[in-house]
Amino acid sequence: RALRESEERLRLGFEAARMASFEADLRTDAVRMSDSAEWLFGVHPREVPDLPAMRALVHQDDLPLLDRAMGRAMADVRGGYRAEVRLRTPRGDTRWVECVGVVDRDADAAPTVLRGVLIDVSQRHRLEAELHQAQKMDAIGRLAGSVAHDFNNVLTAMRCATDLLVGDDRLDAEQLEEVTEIQRAVERAQGLTSQLLTFSRKRVAQPEVLD
Repeated sequence: RALRESEERLRLGFEAARMASFEADLRTDAVRMSDSAEWLFGVHPREVPDLPAMRALVHQDDLPLLDRAMGRAMADVRGGYRAEVRLRTPRGDTRWVECVGVVDRDADAAPTVLRGVLIDVSQRHRLEAELHQAQKMDAIGRLAGSVAHDFNNVLTAMRCATDLLVGDDRLDAEQLEEVTEIQRAVERAQGLTSQLLTFSRKRVAQPEVLD
């Protein structure tokens, strides 16, 4: 009963931390994984009987990173390793996983067993990506606001010049129509700068109910 209670506490702890443990015999390549790997990564422990099967879950682009981390752990007598890689689950989705563990050695200091945990850090990566996107949009907004102000100054000068030309009696009808077309283009451009300022939140939008 004490063993069952201990295992239950361990299982609940793994679920809360979104972790799965594994143990790999480096002499036989045999792998044992905790049951939490199934609900966490969609991989039943029986589906990962050895190291090649475990490596097959790792995204191809991340294998060199994992191999370097493992290589350093094998060469270091302290045997610790840590690496973040992507796992491809049988369901077809990708999970970011932090691998943390140690290498056990025999009396001759030869590596014998690889022990570790797989921690699902996918949510952290999603939040980091959302933060990066928010920062990028904020930078774009500041840039848009700055450009809109400068561009609006140019448009104001153009509008003033065309207003003066419209009042010039020396213009014939054709020339006046061309100047008027420039005025309409300036008005459309000023509308665009207004939208840019609204996008950059430097101008408060005032919604109105229309028929």
